[in-house]
Amino acid sequence: PCHHRLSQASIIGRGGWRLDGCFVLLHQVYWEFNRVVGKNLKDNFFDALDRFSPSLMDLFRKKKGVTGQFLSELLSQTKTTEPTDIRCLCVRGLPIILGDEMSLLQDLHRCG
Repeated sequence: PCHHRLSQASIIGRGGWRLDGCFVLLHQVYWEFNRVVGKNLKDNFFDALDRFSPSLMDLFRKKKGVTGQFLSELLSQTKTTEPTDIRCLCVRGLPIILGDEMSLLQDLHRCG
């Protein structure tokens, strides 16, 4: 199961992802984005994540090899259809699918 829930309430309530005082930076980024573009960055992020989650999950299921094994393990850990669990699954699976550095994700998972 996902121990680091992704929802607006958890991000706002916890002060963002706590990595060496990054909350202040995240708050400034959200504020500046809203000021310049006139849109709420967090709302846009969660809307897009919710919209693309079904396609991402399908992609995770179809992936083969070592990457597919990691993604299959993530999928098996997600037992509910709660939006926060699905968001967590997708955010945790993206670095795997993209072949990105996993250390940041591991740091995020340990926080909170």
